[in-house]
Amino acid sequence: MAAGARILVAIPHYVGPPVPGGTLYGSGMPDAAAARAQALTRTIAGLRIHLGERQGRVGWSGPDLPAGLPTVADRTHVRIERANAPTLPDRLDIVVVIVGRRHALDRVALPASTFEVEETTLDRLGGDPRMLGFACHEVLAARAARYDWACYLEDDTVIADPWFLRKIALVERATEGQGVLLPNRFEADPAGRFQKLYVDGPVPVETTAAWQDIAHQPAIGIRHLGGQAMLERPTNPHAGCFFLTRRQFARWRAEPHFGRREPLFAGALESAATLGIMRTFRLYKPALENADFLEAEHLNNREWLTFKR
Repeated sequence: MAAGARILVAIPHYVGPPVPGGTLYGSGMPDAAAARAQALTRTIAGLRIHLGERQGRVGWSGPDLPAGLPTVADRTHVRIERANAPTLPDRLDIVVVIVGRRHALDRVALPASTFEVEETTLDRLGGDPRMLGFACHEVLAARAARYDWACYLEDDTVIADPWFLRKIALVERATEGQGVLLPNRFEADPAGRFQKLYVDGPVPVETTAAWQDIAHQPAIGIRHLGGQAMLERPTNPHAGCFFLTRRQFARWRAEPHFGRREPLFAGALESAATLGIMRTFRLYKPALENADFLEAEHLNNREWLTFKR
């Protein structure tokens, strides 16, 4: 990621009753507000910490600096230097998209200055809150011209990799904008049988064959830090997010299917994150042998962490 980049991230956030007969997501669970607020806090914090523009290093200096190691209490000699300057973005703007009062923003443990809020209504979503992700596409489209990156991230997905965008940019350049690298999502249980479990594994090829041909350039290798990471086109490309460069988002927006609210892939939430980009680009994820090359933590842990097989 080049210094001075401008990054826009849209996050759908909803807490409320699910649609009768529809898929039950974490946002629709009873007493979900506290857990969803905590998840959103960690999601925003991960972006700010690892992709944000304000990073520094503490040092001590001055002509009257006492001998020996300074103490934390010695604030008069503290100097803050800007860290990671060659790769820091110019700005990171995070927009949380909500439906009326059906949210838990009042419980988010972050200053209001760390994110913006854009509100839509159930009527604009056709009465279905699961369509909120598609409203995020509209937010991105309205603002994307001012940014180098247009990104979408579900409100329970944590990024903890300062090289995250740089790895995605490697693939974007290597494929001349035709390929999009997505992270492997994992769920964690430090005391469980699986401390880390990647949760978006393969599905039958026909599940997504209508929208992608994974036999076309099925794998690529990317040189990174003296080694090579193998990337593959997954039958299940869902990752709960996407990070597109300006030229990629412009290409997607020019497609006739952009802006259509079609819950054709698994459900509305999954389709908002994955269907449009699957129709437009070659999607890649890190292969199983280097699954952690690009990853994100999904906080809505499910019962399969206790599987015995």
